[in-house]
Amino acid sequence: MELTPNVIKVYRTLTSDKISKMSNGRIPKMSPQQAAGLIGSWAVETGDPTFNNLDVVEKVAGAGRGLSQYTGVRRIPYDRARAQAIQQGLDPNNIDWQLQYFADEYAGKYDQNGRSLVGWTQQFERAPQGLSAADYAQYYTGSADAGEGYFRPGVPHTERRRALAEQYLQAIQALPPGKPLQIPEVNRAQPAAAQPQSRPVGSQATLNGKPVVWAGDNYGWQSPGSFQQVQQQQQPQQQSNPLSIVTDLAGRALNALGIGGQ
Repeated sequence: MELTPNVIKVYRTLTSDKISKMSNGRIPKMSPQQAAGLIGSWAVETGDPTFNNLDVVEKVAGAGRGLSQYTGVRRIPYDRARAQAIQQGLDPNNIDWQLQYFADEYAGKYDQNGRSLVGWTQQFERAPQGLSAADYAQYYTGSADAGEGYFRPGVPHTERRRALAEQYLQAIQALPPGKPLQIPEVNRAQPAAAQPQSRPVGSQATLNGKPVVWAGDNYGWQSPGSFQQVQQQQQPQQQSNPLSIVTDLAGRALNALGIGGQ
């Protein structure tokens, strides 16, 4: 099992307090087994064990799309958020964007008319303790027929999910003892993108063949148009505090193009 940068990022996010912050406290920090179980299920949902191709449409029916294959009433807000992201110069295939959408949806950001899309299941808050990675994959999956689980697919492919969950966990545990999980550089041809802490706001670069501007740690790399919008939004704060654009712009920039760490 290959641990790509995206797989490592997902694991690190789920097993740290970051996932709780991203979901406004709704999704608790997960154990390694819980995280591997969810990762294994996501790999089956998207059909990509590397987590490099996430904004995908369901191959057979074309009903689901995205990391959790949002379907039906859950597909509508996903498509809207995706379109808005593209308009803002963001990449909906980016792992950070996908993880944030996952957290936001579960936290109720896209609930309509007071009706919860998925948070009502409380699958993450009520997850049992002490299960194996395979068992957690099955727990999160559930099925549409049984009316259980977070994913609730029509065809669960349970055994594939269980097997992948264990493979991910074994690969993670096989890392050298004492070596912290680190996210490799996404693009070694552009090493400057790997060190945002020393980069001044307004720095220009080229990523994936497109011009981008560094908007600070919170907003990361943005298109020139989006950068101007960020600066306009921050203008009142800059007048009262010249350093606010540095302190206030802190993790969402790297998240915009998926080139940052934790």
